Amino acid sequence: MARIRYLKPDFFKDEDVAELPYATRLFYAGLWTQADKEGRIEDRTKRLKVEIMPYDDVDIDKMLEELSKPKKNSNHPFILRYEIKGEKYIQILQWSKHQKPHHTEKESKIPPYNTKGMGKGKGKGKGDNILNSILKEKGMENQLNSSTELTNGSLTVKEQLLRFDEIWIKYPNKDGKKDALRHFEASVKTEQDWIDINIALQNYLMSERVLKGYIKNGSTWFNNWRDWVDYKEKPKIKLTDKEMRDKIDEQKFIQKHRGEIENEL
Repeated sequence: MARIRYLKPDFFKDEDVAELPYATRLFYAGLWTQADKEGRIEDRTKRLKVEIMPYDDVDIDKMLEELSKPKKNSNHPFILRYEIKGEKYIQILQWSKHQKPHHTEKESKIPPYNTKGMGKGKGKGKGDNILNSILKEKGMENQLNSSTELTNGSLTVKEQLLRFDEIWIKYPNKDGKKDALRHFEASVKTEQDWIDINIALQNYLMSERVLKGYIKNGSTWFNNWRDWVDYKEKPKIKLTDKEMRDKIDEQKFIQKHRGEIENEL
């Protein structure tokens, strides 16, 4: 069943989307209209072909594989393909960040991607290898062993508390824990949120400002952690050879005439 979804202007300027083949970009947007309230879809290529690109000679499975690969700029894919009890599904990542389904929309009937009990046999889907590689690259292997008891994709209250303790241990500034927990409970409600906040924390801890020792109060960071999900350090300005020589000459001049300059000041 197709649904009406949002398409933000930023979609057309997204650098990762721009890396995709033209048809795959259109197909990706079309997937949103086929996804349920939680951003999940049955992985049925023939049906998706009819629903999204009925008049085009395209390979749906190939496009799904392209969307399953880690992005060039943020290292995680657009979607996860997974399998549970022989049934194949798709999870659109960062769904809640881009879509706000109407509150009257029916709840998802598709089981969420769940790392618990999926490491063996037929339960292991294509999404496992992708997610595992992303988490390991981000230094979050321990997340794979954490409990993921979900109800319609939502974390239970008990699970939220356990996960907060897990991520709080990693945060270097322990001030503001009470408010940090409040912000965590308000913003980390699904498995996707949990993946995102871990990626955000890893990006933050590797940022130049943190490496220099400037670390935000715990409450402040947990209130704005989504700002760090796709964060990238701005490239430092590179000087040309001539600019570098001029800079060196300038420093030499200052060193040589420091006394005269200070007297004039």
